[in-house]
Amino acid sequence: MLDSRAALALLALEQERSPEALTAVWQEVEDIWEVLKSQQLAAVAQAPRIYLTCHRLLEALGDERAETPLEQAYQLLQDRAAGLPDAADRQLFLQAGRTNRAIVAAWRAKHL
Repeated sequence: MLDSRAALALLALEQERSPEALTAVWQEVEDIWEVLKSQQLAAVAQAPRIYLTCHRLLEALGDERAETPLEQAYQLLQDRAAGLPDAADRQLFLQAGRTNRAIVAAWRAKHL
């Protein structure tokens, strides 16, 4: 459900920039942020995508907290990759799927 809420907030932000829409999106982001801060999301299968979407929302809104969910997404991917048996599998995992690639690319753009 959190994944859907984050995706809908991002869609609303991309489609309409009226003050009313921004206020609604901002409230949704604040609600999502509270869940992210609780650190209870790591076990959720779609957690990386939720973190990435929250990062994109906060970044689009010019919020200084935008870096935090990106760092959490990247660390979660790294933790999950570390559980794989060899380097080739870990690399394959990090490049598998649009979300994983987007997280790695966004993190590298900020850090490299």
